Amino acid sequence: MSPCGRSERLNFLRDSIARIEAGSPAPESARGDLVEVLPARPGDGAAAAGFALALARRRAGLSGAIIWISDDMTLAQRGTPYAPGLEQHDVFQGRVVFIRAQNPRMALWAMEEALRSPAPAVVLGEVWDMARQCGLTVTRRLLLAARTGGALGLLLHPAPAPAALSTAARQRFEVRALAGAARPSRSEEHTSELQSRGLI
Repeated sequence: MSPCGRSERLNFLRDSIARIEAGSPAPESARGDLVEVLPARPGDGAAAAGFALALARRRAGLSGAIIWISDDMTLAQRGTPYAPGLEQHDVFQGRVVFIRAQNPRMALWAMEEALRSPAPAVVLGEVWDMARQCGLTVTRRLLLAARTGGALGLLLHPAPAPAALSTAARQRFEVRALAGAARPSRSEEHTSELQSRGLI
């Protein structure tokens, strides 16, 4: 992708997030929350990760720390985060702590512990087969931990989730990558808010 295309994509994401936040009637709920981001189709994982990263960057601001937790299977299937790609989202390595967990249970434990801490602004968790691992009980624990520490918890699904998935996340976004009609090399993200119980 050309630098011009990257810039347009970042501007599109930032504008989309600003529009989502503009609809927020209760800014006081912006601390200590749990949000899900999932791809609409199997090939939309990168778009969903980009959207989650944009949310993380917006919440963390210029100085907040981001903790990114992934289990071994997710890293084996999707690879590790790419530092130059993070910098394209204005997220620099010095602000991100990467944690690699052996299995989903350990990843979710690490996420809960990180959310309880007041240190990070954002805790992003990726768990392979998230739909099976993160039910209502697990996500309630994550939401309570986020409210205790004050961070934004982001659950990034590596694959589309069933529509009937029930979690305690206050928002769920489904992200779909779209090819630009005028310029085929340009890609954009189309985001649908599937559920909302509160605001980012």
